[in-house]
Amino acid sequence: MGLINTSLQIGRSAIQAHSLALDVTGNNIANSATEGYARQAVDLRSAPGVKTAEGPYLGLGVNAAAIRRMSDIYLEQRLRDALSGLEAAKVRDEVYQRLEGVFNELTDSDLSSAINN
Repeated sequence: MGLINTSLQIGRSAIQAHSLALDVTGNNIANSATEGYARQAVDLRSAPGVKTAEGPYLGLGVNAAAIRRMSDIYLEQRLRDALSGLEAAKVRDEVYQRLEGVFNELTDSDLSSAINN
């Protein structure tokens, strides 16, 4: 009788794990057009086995170990680099605007006009 219950538990764990995987798939489909949504996937792992009275280990099926977000690390790195470059350009622009104010550029009494005269 113990082996029948164990077999049913293995089937039960498989159905539960794959039911969660189908839920995640449905969520992926529902959010496919949502801006900023990243696809998700379920990591399935074998459940730890138990040692039987006869000696060998008996598997207990599968478990859903985690739901992880699928992303492209190279694309994310390029995005971080681009944002970093943008912020650096903003800082340079601010410094140049301050220098422009110090040297009175874009007026009749600016440094370049004085040099030309």
